[in-house]
Amino acid sequence: MKLVYKDAGFLFTGDIEDEVMRKLKPEELSANVITSPHHGSNTSVYEEFYKATGADYSVISVGEDNSYKHPHKEHLEVLSRNNIDFFRTDINKNINFKVDKNGNIKYKFEEGRMNEGA
Repeated sequence: MKLVYKDAGFLFTGDIEDEVMRKLKPEELSANVITSPHHGSNTSVYEEFYKATGADYSVISVGEDNSYKHPHKEHLEVLSRNNIDFFRTDINKNINFKVDKNGNIKYKFEEGRMNEGA
């Protein structure tokens, strides 16, 4: 699912893995913020997908000390190679994004004030 507001794009990927990522149309993937597919699994590391998004941020929805050991190292590496800053719900807890009237994205964690954004 993709949400666009004032030219700010948010791509919600759910549990897709490489097989599905390869089938998506690159021209439809552009987003400022993505949710990391499949909780940061090593089965969701298709490099071209991340390049196509052009994302600034990724949110990895993951439980603390989860039995799957998410997020996997390979997933964090693909985010880093594509200059995508990431936040983890096990560390940052709730991550809130706000798009201002000019289309600038700001974020804050569970506690604290909004940053100045991208």
